[in-house]
Amino acid sequence: QPGADVSVQLGRIEREAGRLEALIAQVLRLSRLDAATEHARRDVVDLVALVRDVARDAQFESESGGIEVEVDAVNEPLPVSGDPDLPQSAVENVVRNAVRYTDARRGVAIHCGSGGGRARVVVRDYGPGVPESELERIFEPFHRVADDRTRASGGNGIGLAITARIAAEHSGSVS
Repeated sequence: QPGADVSVQLGRIEREAGRLEALIAQVLRLSRLDAATEHARRDVVDLVALVRDVARDAQFESESGGIEVEVDAVNEPLPVSGDPDLPQSAVENVVRNAVRYTDARRGVAIHCGSGGGRARVVVRDYGPGVPESELERIFEPFHRVADDRTRASGGNGIGLAITARIAAEHSGSVS
């Protein structure tokens, strides 16, 4: 724009390019998961350590907002079989959403444990919640809750779809 501060314009272009790069990476990941090309690697992953790492990263990133991210986990390793990057991505997507929408005064709580031969991760936030009519659809690609369709809120409706695909790939589920 004529007369505009070029450094401001370049900064905006750089931010938008970064957003597009992240979106493309997520779309590619979702495509690979749908095509079943991203599940070849199988290792034993400690779900407790993974959850603690995700929580530590989320805590670091959210400190400017004053949001506490707490973990309640069993005191022993909880081994699961899979590609180490996929379960981490699944948990990270849910935790980032929780941090984004929670009431900062109440924070986010993550529980990691097992029961009935299955591992279980529960992420609890204190945000506005999701209308019951949207609960199934939030795991569909590009679906966003109607009240949350502002550009300022971030997100693109892919993260929870990726989480659902990863959970299914590991014989699990997400709700």
